[in-house]
Amino acid sequence: MPSGKKAGMREYVVLAVVIVGLGVYLAVRNTDRTHYELPKPAALDTAKVDRLTVERPDGTLELVRRDGRWLIRPEDQPADPGRVGDMIGELAQPHLTAMVSEAGDYRRYDLDSGHRIRVTARTGDEVQRELDIGKAAGTYQHTYVRLAGDNNVYHARGSLRRVFDRTAEALRDKTVLTFAVKSIEMVTVQVGKKTRVLRRLPAVVAAGGGAETGTESGVKGSVATADAGALAGQGAATAGDDAAGQENVPAGAEESSAGVAPTARAGDWQADDGEIVAAVDVDKVLANFSMLECRRYLDDAERKTMTTAGEWSLTFADGARAHTITFHAKPAKDFSGVPAVSSDVDDAFAFADDRAGQLREVTDRLLGSATTVTGD
Repeated sequence: MPSGKKAGMREYVVLAVVIVGLGVYLAVRNTDRTHYELPKPAALDTAKVDRLTVERPDGTLELVRRDGRWLIRPEDQPADPGRVGDMIGELAQPHLTAMVSEAGDYRRYDLDSGHRIRVTARTGDEVQRELDIGKAAGTYQHTYVRLAGDNNVYHARGSLRRVFDRTAEALRDKTVLTFAVKSIEMVTVQVGKKTRVLRRLPAVVAAGGGAETGTESGVKGSVATADAGALAGQGAATAGDDAAGQENVPAGAEESSAGVAPTARAGDWQADDGEIVAAVDVDKVLANFSMLECRRYLDDAERKTMTTAGEWSLTFADGARAHTITFHAKPAKDFSGVPAVSSDVDDAFAFADDRAGQLREVTDRLLGSATTVTGD
């Protein structure tokens, strides 16, 4: 074989060896980019977590679980269960996707003491999980985080800052009126000095070959339920007004329930003036006020500016208890929202102007030919 040919073969062999060697080197070399192991935090038993601390740059938020409810300390205000559930869910198993830095440069990721959010989940005094949350990554699909006892910075899936960066006010449960629509038997509407009471008619009872609209026992049960609900009017008017409202029930109202007009159907309502109100009209009101949420709670200074008496109110009675909400006039033109109080919560609150307007609109439809109550 000519020497030139042999030299060419040697070059090919050397080149092949170099390529193979380089491939092996690239495959087995230990680089931070491809061969580090992400930590796998132990699963968190969320059922045992009863304390949650959120340390933000502008203050610390502490929540405790008591009797199955999350409360905001120190006033023990009820927290929104959905939002607390989101927090616990993110802590249960952080989804780490990549290691970002080993350099300890936390300020770059908003993980320094002046910018981070530190979340700690405890069972009693025992720490179950501690997580530092920094800013969102450039993709906004990940968040920079740091685990307790680990100096590295990681990417965690999701926008965690949005979940945990909440004030006590933002975390409060805004539900101010709660009742089961189908359980309500009586609705009392009061606007100014006008009041109207509506009672649900008894269900249709099949008898022989036909049907009756109500029975004597059904009417009595409805009236008894109404008597229990009448106590709810105390949140909307004075005791004297409530009594006057009851006195304005026509003497034959109970008897008329047993012999209602043929147009009345099961589930319809009868007003204290004898008028039959279709179930669909009352259902609209019940749907608007059941699970009603306010916009915000009032602080002490705002609470003191509220008028003593409310402008209009509704009471929903289910036989076991009454749920009353009373709307007050704005204490000043620049007051944010419409103030109100409820028998279901301790603190005063406010609705946005347009929301309060919607609630008033559906309420006025029920007022109808209301009786004017004259005070003593």
